Amino acid sequence: MTYAHLSDIASFEVLEAMIADGGAATGISKEFYGMIKREYLAHVELKKIDIGGGMIHGSARDFQEDTSNKIVLAHQSLPLSANQKEIGSSAPFGIVDVLVPDYSDNLRRIAFEYLRAYYPTLGRHDLRKLLNNQIIEFIPGSIILKKGHVNDEIVLLLTGNVESINAEESVYNILSAGGVVGEYSGMHGLRSRSTFRAVSFVQGLRLPATSYRDFIQRNRLDAKIERLYEIRQFLQTTWLFGDAISPPVQNRVAEDMELRSFGRKGETLADVNPASLYIIKKGGIERLRGNAVTETLGAGDFFGEDTAIFGVDVDQQFRTTEPTIMYEVPGAALTDVPIILWKLLETHERRTR
Repeated sequence: MTYAHLSDIASFEVLEAMIADGGAATGISKEFYGMIKREYLAHVELKKIDIGGGMIHGSARDFQEDTSNKIVLAHQSLPLSANQKEIGSSAPFGIVDVLVPDYSDNLRRIAFEYLRAYYPTLGRHDLRKLLNNQIIEFIPGSIILKKGHVNDEIVLLLTGNVESINAEESVYNILSAGGVVGEYSGMHGLRSRSTFRAVSFVQGLRLPATSYRDFIQRNRLDAKIERLYEIRQFLQTTWLFGDAISPPVQNRVAEDMELRSFGRKGETLADVNPASLYIIKKGGIERLRGNAVTETLGAGDFFGEDTAIFGVDVDQQFRTTEPTIMYEVPGAALTDVPIILWKLLETHERRTR
């Protein structure tokens, strides 16, 4: 099967104007023009063409006689004209053309890998019980779970993105593939605190809440699920973790996080681990150099990236401004998450300046 994407091409009219006489210093030859034209019009099963016009986009009329099985006209903001519609198709965002169909049920393999990332200690036979459920689809803009509803099913996302919205609390997050919609509310029979809405075409594994609850209780995972859920909810409210970080990565990081408490104001953090990053859950911390306060940090802020991530030894101290609770995260747990590393680098450079 053959596919062609003619991106940033020139129209035949533009190319023809470039043909130069034999003695010209610049331009293209008639032979070169003919070769380009033949390449553009080569027969393929599916051809996508940028038709925005100008110097670096093609023209739909050049492909009036193209014999390709399907032509998609793209890279143009205006609707297709009647003439253009006779030449090629349009494609709204998210549409898929299948050249080579796959009958191997990859979605269930993907679902198995996500489940294994969530529950690495369980055997294949335990996870396969969850796999034996229906795969469902949602179109962009559709609501998967509405705020205030008690859901009787939980959805493991396999493809696409879902937004989690709680306008009252000004909370907005994106769940990507590997995320779970309605896990906590479904397990406990509670009203959902957020609305979950498909951003793109979404496919998910439908897990009846009752069977999922039985699965968790049978494998004695209640405490672990509660802890990971609480940490994930907190991480999603922070700037460092607030972007679309995949839930399996969130879970892996959450597994390594430890809670630290300091019960009084003015307490100096004497045993800060240089190999760890610290994220404040509640309270406040002052960063000091000598006797000078260089920065005051609050809930959701972090410190320790200089030594834990970048190996830079900085002469500084930390002191509580009030009773404080924070998470300690091994720096090694973050070194393969690019978006977090980028944010840590930005913060490190700002603090260095």
